[in-house]
Parts: sequence; C-alpha cells; structure tokens
Amino acid sequence: MIYSKVLLPADQNKQGRTKAVRRGYQYLTHRRVGEITHWQCKQRGECKSRVHTKETEIVKRTNEHLHVPDVQTTGCCEIKAGIKRKTRDTQDSSHHIIGEGMLTASEGTTGKLPKLNSLKRTIQRQRASALSVLVEPTALSELVLPAEYQWTAKGEQFLLYDSGEDDAYRFLIFGPQRNLGVLQQSKIWLADGTFKTVPPLFAQVYVVHGLRGGNDPMKTGHLLPSLFVLLPNKTEDTYRRMWEQIRLLCPLALDAPGL
Repeated sequence: MIYSKVLLPADQNKQGRTKAVRRGYQYLTHRRVGEITHWQCKQRGECKSRVHTKETEIVKRTNEHLHVPDVQTTGCCEIKAGIKRKTRDTQDSSHHIIGEGMLTASEGTTGKLPKLNSLKRTIQRQRASALSVLVEPTALSELVLPAEYQWTAKGEQFLLYDSGEDDAYRFLIFGPQRNLGVLQQSKIWLADGTFKTVPPLFAQVYVVHGLRGGNDPMKTGHLLPSLFVLLPNKTEDTYRRMWEQIRLLCPLALDAPGL
C-alpha cells in the first residue's frame, strides 16, 4: 500500500544520522534495505512510531506517536534543509540564501536556528561537496565527512556521534551499530589509545573493545574492536565527555562490572 504522504529529509544529528520531518515530528534513519529507508521516531526510547520510504514517499507506517509534535523544531529543520537545497540548485550568495530561507520563519523557529556564521559554513561545505572537492581542513570546525563515509557497505550507520563543528574540542565516535550490541552484552570492556597513527587535527585514536563469544578472553571469548574515537587532546575533561557519550550509546552497559 502506498501512502500519499511525503517524508522530507532535513539535516543530520550529532551522531551523523539523517533526520527527516513531517507534521511536527522528527525521524532518524535506522537502516537501508535496497531502495527502502527505515526511519524511527527521534524519541525512539519512548515512541515506537516507524515509517519506511522509497526516496521521499512513505510506503509503510507503523505505530502512532506517543507524544505531541514540536512544530518549532521541525520548522527549524525544514529551513536548514531549504537552505541546503537552494545552495545546491543556485549560485546565489550565502546572504541571499539565508535571508530567503528566513522569510517564513516564526519567532520561535528563528530562536532555534544556528548562528549566522554556522549557516554560512553549511553553505560553503555544501558547495564544496557538490564540486566533489574535499578541502583539507585547517581546524576541526572545517572538518566535513562525506555521507558515503558515514555508512558501512552493509547499510549500517558508522559515524555514531559527532560533537559538532561549534565544539572547540570536537570529537567523533565510529563503529558499526551491531558493535554496540557486543558492548552491551560484554561484562568487560578494554580500552586503549594510540598516538602514533592519528589523522591530522586529532591527538589520539581511542579504541574500545568488547568480548564476543564469552566473557573470558583467555578461554571462550575474543576481543572485538568495537568503537573508534578521534580525540582532539588528552585532557581529563575530553575523556569524561567521551565516556559520557559512549554510555549514552550503550545504555544497557551502564552497570557493567568491568567498565
């Protein structure tokens, strides 16, 4: 059955997952199966609403939302998506594109939009991507990760978290989503960092290992590198922020005795 409804991709969240909006509700990509994209409500912990789309058309929908819509936030997402589309389709100046995008914005929506300089950087990145030019960044705020590097060949989200271009101490967490399940099942986590092999602008690659096939690496189990974190420095605050986010990604492992 084909529903005569459309889900509009709007932006990306800090985990790099594509967001889409419809009637005040936000959805995040869950997985891709062939031509079909599976979406789940952004408030997936409490809301089980799901939709499947082919391109932008909804072809399947399950469960009603358990919460009220947030029109201001989705309006903000729609404006940012419109700015990106205008950037892709025209050569207008960034000032003109942003001004046109703000014409229909309500006062509440305007307050939720990023700062002007952030919107301008979005336009610059979009145009660089359209020209297939990957400019080597000189600062973490300029780092752009193309969409094809955010997913695995099997259609799993690989970029699990990005603290964002406005973060002076930006860090990124990578790993197939199935590895989160390994960590959630593992009673022991092992972690280590390397300083010799690390991308420019970052100070360390931090790797978190879980145990698969048992909880004793000397007997039945074996270590699986599960998460890879690019860190900007080696400060206590950065490590604290990293672990806080990893705990959010693996909520069932909060009380793991070996953590």
